[in-house]
Amino acid sequence: MLAGCGGSKPKPNPEAGTIADPLAYDATRQHEFEARATAGLTPVLVEKSPGGVMATARRVARLRPMIERAAAGGPVDADTLEALVFLESAGRPYAQAGKLEGAAGLTQILAQTATGLLGMHVDLRKARKAKTARALRRADDRFVPAKALAGTVRYLRFAKQTLKRTDLAIASYHMGVGNLQRALSLYGTADVPYAQLYFDSTPLNHASAWQLLYGLGDDSSTYLWRILAAKRLMKLWRSDRPGLDAVIAGSSAPLAGAPRPLARGHSLRFPSGAKLLPKAATVAETIGTDVQKISGAAPLTIRAASGRTFYVSRIYRSHRQAVAFQFMLDRLSALSLIDWGRRFDLIGVTVR
Repeated sequence: MLAGCGGSKPKPNPEAGTIADPLAYDATRQHEFEARATAGLTPVLVEKSPGGVMATARRVARLRPMIERAAAGGPVDADTLEALVFLESAGRPYAQAGKLEGAAGLTQILAQTATGLLGMHVDLRKARKAKTARALRRADDRFVPAKALAGTVRYLRFAKQTLKRTDLAIASYHMGVGNLQRALSLYGTADVPYAQLYFDSTPLNHASAWQLLYGLGDDSSTYLWRILAAKRLMKLWRSDRPGLDAVIAGSSAPLAGAPRPLARGHSLRFPSGAKLLPKAATVAETIGTDVQKISGAAPLTIRAASGRTFYVSRIYRSHRQAVAFQFMLDRLSALSLIDWGRRFDLIGVTVR
């Protein structure tokens, strides 16, 4: 069975090739959506951690006593603040994202936010002239770990007071409170979990909210999931090194069933005789159906398919079709159903 877009919501059964409808959010399964998003974004952190996950975890763990002091009595616990450090700077106190005016320090605070909202000392003129780490710390509080952590806690406290929810406060750390308030306004209510805002906003449902989140274009919409993924990695580093090794290796459980042909009628073109394992075939068919439903353009073209992997042509019928396909890739990744990557004129999709 295929859980059809916009229809009923049968319980997913991957063994039979059934997957959750990527365009349907179910509030009774919020924690499952959050867990899937955490698993789905974990490979991104594994790939991008400077020096690797193990090196990042060791750097961050050395800061744990300072993190615990900063988090005491704050709006988030030490594990969450630690995850933010993992994600933002990989535990490097002098990390910079470009110029000094931009994000800098252990928790990557913008210079304008530091001075305008958080009451931190930032003298950009002196910081630019600093020749030593000591001089830089004197000129810019963002490079003093304890002060950076304190500033981040102040921001999260302000965000929680404004947004009334801890998950929304964390999500706002990257996109900003104003952008998140705007997204919630477009969605129609401010009193929802971030999981609902994210998964219930699609090109076909709460489209204005989805467009705002999609339009940010800087991974802001997945920030909460990456924080949860960083928390997961730090927990594994401390308590389950074999489990962490497996996550780093990216091993996936074997998919059940025998390969089957792709079914006709799902807005896909594919080679004659193409076969995929049942869950992979269902994912491909879901992508084809939903991309057509979103874009009105058909069909996508699969150039090759085998086992759990298929390759989709990057020659699209329209820009709208390209956007719809990107939405499906992002959403299925966030649901921990696929990994994907660009290969010249193809998108390779591997089903987990």
